[in-house]
Amino acid sequence: MVPKLNLNFLNGMKEIQKIESGLADGLSNSLYYHSYYLTEELVVVSLADGNLDKRKRENLAAKIYSSSNKAENIDKPMLRSKDKDDLKTNLCDFAGEKSWKILNDLEISQDCDWLINPIEEWDDHQSFRDFKKFVSCLACVNDTSEREIKLIQDYVGSSMSESKRQNILQSTHKNRSLLKYNEMTKEIPNLFF
Repeated sequence: MVPKLNLNFLNGMKEIQKIESGLADGLSNSLYYHSYYLTEELVVVSLADGNLDKRKRENLAAKIYSSSNKAENIDKPMLRSKDKDDLKTNLCDFAGEKSWKILNDLEISQDCDWLINPIEEWDDHQSFRDFKKFVSCLACVNDTSEREIKLIQDYVGSSMSESKRQNILQSTHKNRSLLKYNEMTKEIPNLFF
């Protein structure tokens, strides 16, 4: 799902930064303005991601369950801040009080004891099945790929020399290798079928 892919991209940029800091900084700075799913309000959709590691889903669920449910009057999710979010490396780092918003809006927040149960028992709860159905019906575009293409086009177009252009393209290729891009794109069809 999108939150996991966005987080993988950001964590990959931290690895790329060790090799090519200018490119990694530019790409990750731009992504901060487009990573809508890495917010306290929307990270909760990762609970329905069957491809996400069991332990990560259970940790996210526990973090949401342990935070108080004060999400009644929340506006649109706020854009992330690099200063505030730069140290967050796990999905559960983004969870909190506002993570209850979707559960409240679906009117299932009163029946969310499944959050503290093992994953194998989640499907036994009607509220989880309702939540999972809602998440599976969300319209999702391949915005991560579209952003990456636009960012690369901007950087390649801004370079004045052929050697710099080649360096950017090689860095992009290395980034895709580090992020296991082919494995991530194979997961996308699984979200819909």
